[in-house]
Amino acid sequence: MLYNFNDSFNEVESRRKTVIEWGAKIIPQRYIPIPSLNSKYIHPNWTEDECRQFERNCSRW
Repeated sequence: MLYNFNDSFNEVESRRKTVIEWGAKIIPQRYIPIPSLNSKYIHPNWTEDECRQFERNCSRW
């Protein structure tokens, strides 16, 4: 599941919960724009804490 992109943390988290209800496994994929190739890129809609929280939430199930 793509995160750290245009959607907010709450929007992606809502989708994560739906996918879990379907019984699917989520593999979090952090969005990093190709020109930057900077693994620390943070989209303006996200914070580093939200990125870490989303990764933790994906590992719990």
